[in-house]
Parts: sequence; C-alpha cells; structure tokens
Amino acid sequence: MQTKYLLDTNILIYYFNNQPEVQDVFDAIDTREAEAFYCPITWVELLCYPDLTEEQANKIREFLRLINRVSLTESVL
Repeated sequence: MQTKYLLDTNILIYYFNNQPEVQDVFDAIDTREAEAFYCPITWVELLCYPDLTEEQANKIREFLRLINRVSLTESVL
C-alpha cells in the first residue's frame, strides 16, 4: 500500500526553505513511493505569508498543481 501524506503549511515552508529534515518525505513523493495531498487552508496560508514575493508565490502555485487537493468536507474535518 502506498504511503499518503497530507502536507500542512509547516512542512511545505520547510520544503521551500530547503530544510533537510523533510527531504525524505519529498523524495518519496518525487519517486512516487508516496502520494501527497494538501487542503485549501494550506494554500491560503502559504500564499498569505508575510513578505512573500511574486516569484515565491509562483513557485508555490506550480508545486501545488503537481499534488492532490483535498476538498474541505465535514468528513475531512
């Protein structure tokens, strides 16, 4: 069974800041050993980050297009 990760804002910030402690998770996603998901709240939190540049915002948008978005429903909450 494939590992599944629901990526929160913190792990994505660590990833975008090249923090080595999260690299194994993203290596597994990259090699398709794991599947990644995020929710709309994470998207909003990342793109509302203080002092975010347009280049950083574009990088975030491009990355999130590559992974699965989970809809917020009562069953998820």
